[in-house]
Amino acid sequence: GSFGYVDMHGARLRGNQKLICELTLRDGKIVYDLNGLARPDWNTLPKGYRATGDPRWDGSGRARDPRRTP
Repeated sequence: GSFGYVDMHGARLRGNQKLICELTLRDGKIVYDLNGLARPDWNTLPKGYRATGDPRWDGSGRARDPRRTP
């Protein structure tokens, strides 16, 4: 396909590949991590590990209450 990439001054560069955001930082913290680039590999964690994320920004890192139904 045909795609355009805009620089910080508003100029466009034409391209033929679509770019996808993998990681977004805000104030030095990760706020979006599409493919878990900042996550530990599951096989490096101790047996019976629980949440690994920061609950202040990471919805997948929050411990779920098993008594609560969705």
